[in-house]
Amino acid sequence: MAKSQILLSLLLMSLGTPSLSVSGGPQKPVPAAKCSGWETKLVANLSSPQTFPQFLKDNAQTLSALSASCVTSFHTSVDRGVLATLLNALNKVYDGLNPGTKQALYNWVQQVSQTQNATKPPGPKGWITVEVLQVLGRFILQAPQSTLEGIVGNTDSPLCKLFKNGTDIWDRLYDLNSGQAELFLDGFKSCGIDVTNQTVFSKLGQLTCFFDRVASKIRPADTLALVAKLKTCTRNVKDVCPQSNHPVLILQSLFSVCRPNSGFYLKRVFGLNELYLFTRS
Repeated sequence: MAKSQILLSLLLMSLGTPSLSVSGGPQKPVPAAKCSGWETKLVANLSSPQTFPQFLKDNAQTLSALSASCVTSFHTSVDRGVLATLLNALNKVYDGLNPGTKQALYNWVQQVSQTQNATKPPGPKGWITVEVLQVLGRFILQAPQSTLEGIVGNTDSPLCKLFKNGTDIWDRLYDLNSGQAELFLDGFKSCGIDVTNQTVFSKLGQLTCFFDRVASKIRPADTLALVAKLKTCTRNVKDVCPQSNHPVLILQSLFSVCRPNSGFYLKRVFGLNELYLFTRS
């Protein structure tokens, strides 16, 4: 064989044959690091319950930059106290987190809970206890609808227990959608909880923004309290607001929330606590 042909054959072999390691096998590509910078220290501190709170305090300003790829590297044998502390801190920066990071954190909590509660009934729904709900906080909205359906349904459900234990989670569910809201509201009915009662709906935060089917059942005397809750809504509450001919006599705040362009305000009649008149501004 001519020297030029030999050189050509060697060249083709070098281009088409995988590079070999010292042991003779093909070299595997080095995987890209999932965590970088401060994230590597976060992962290391997950195994240090004593120092973890201080680490979070020192890095509070960078938590919202946590990447989804780094979260997928978190181990599932994490201490429960560390898990709760981390999720509490991340709930505070929830709005600044990347959507992928939110989903990855929810998935991680699920993996941790299923791993550490191996004796509990298996399945995609049974892992969510009231304790897990308290840890997840706003991250519960990353759950698929089918999983949320597993936390409602009877008086002993995690949803019922969460409400009875008292929580401010409902005030912070700003990314709640209508399907999730209806599921929760229907779940409260299964708990025997009357969401039209002022003492109840005053605790429901963002859920009152989805009272489309409930508002007409609110007692006239409680309408003021409902309107006050609607001030924090981020969705259009037109269908929740009392109608213009609603018999209840309510404060000017109703119009700033429900009828911003009505040109009306309410004037209190002197000497009467519950009587207000519709008046042109």
